[in-house]
Amino acid sequence: MIKKLLRTVPALVIWFLISFFLWGFVFGILRNPPAEKKVVIYADVPAMADTDLAVALEAEMPAGLKMIEAHPFFYAMFGSDNLPVSDIYLVRKENGAAWAEEGCFAGLEDAGALPALESALAPFGGTLGAYLRSEDGTVWGIKVYDAATGTGIAKNYIIFESEAMASADYYLCFSSSSAHIGDADEKAIDVACRLIGLG
Repeated sequence: MIKKLLRTVPALVIWFLISFFLWGFVFGILRNPPAEKKVVIYADVPAMADTDLAVALEAEMPAGLKMIEAHPFFYAMFGSDNLPVSDIYLVRKENGAAWAEEGCFAGLEDAGALPALESALAPFGGTLGAYLRSEDGTVWGIKVYDAATGTGIAKNYIIFESEAMASADYYLCFSSSSAHIGDADEKAIDVACRLIGLG
């Protein structure tokens, strides 16, 4: 009896593992809404409380959205298509300028985002709100963390400085491929203003 039971244990373990991964895959598909129903934020920061940040932003989610995701950049390494499908980026100044020239970001003026972002950043005084511009004057990003003063947005959720990464200014940018900016949809702008409002 015991020998028979011991022979079935490997089969039971294999069955359990297969069912665990299968149900995890099915649950992931069912839980993950389409791009039109979620806003994704990627931050090039040393560390962030991504789940807590997403929960805080979802507390006042714009109508029509089902989910807000927040991830540090290293999360994108698990899937090469993760980073381009983002809606909002928090990037270091030196990286942002290079990516803007490659067409990764939408111009904030063309997207109609500047007035809302400037208004949301007003409580920070003149410390934040400087622009990340290209040589032709296009505004690609707006400063949300100032390295010299340590002033920044959502500091309860995002760590902008660490010993491993040199201190730098950070800018909020929108993806040029986002479905949530422009005339038809401003949900990414609403989420960005809410992110700034987390102070």
